[in-house]
Amino acid sequence: MKNFGKRSKQHNSFLFGDFDKDSIKNIDDKKPLEKSSETVEETKFSDEIKDFDKLRNSYRAGLKNLEKNLKSNGFKITSRLKGTYSLINKLRRKQIDNSIIKDIVGTTILLKNMSEIDRAIQFVENNFEVTDKEDYFNQPKDVYYKAIHYVIEINGKPYELKIMLAKSKLIYDKAHAKYKRGQLTQAYNQRIL
Repeated sequence: MKNFGKRSKQHNSFLFGDFDKDSIKNIDDKKPLEKSSETVEETKFSDEIKDFDKLRNSYRAGLKNLEKNLKSNGFKITSRLKGTYSLINKLRRKQIDNSIIKDIVGTTILLKNMSEIDRAIQFVENNFEVTDKEDYFNQPKDVYYKAIHYVIEINGKPYELKIMLAKSKLIYDKAHAKYKRGQLTQAYNQRIL
């Protein structure tokens, strides 16, 4: 979770600033570079984005505790807090509301090899309230993606927790942008291996 706040601060100053000094936030201003009293529409986008920021921030303490717990038990992990804009785009793309999203926080336990999987599974299932589990080791999504996805509950909120091999994570990260755009092909998968 290094440096995730820098980009967000730049977006916030651009969106919530007031270029033309007319007291209308840029995101709500029809003409942010010209003084005007016209807003984009009745709903103020700035209020919506602030609500999403509050939602994201409500997960920070739980994420910090989750990371500490996993690291103190000897697990190598990566984690992220889904960005406000990524969250909004997902809601729009899937046409759902934020109560359905289970991956505002994503944490992955990275394993060196398959011999470590049983310990990781036992730890997760014995130490967290698991509300959902999908096993892509035994029923892979495709040839290259093997992981176990959990949704765990911390303080009444869903957190995504994955267990995967470090090599699988590397492949997944390289291919994820193409996957989201529907451009992932067998040929591309072969090149990144």
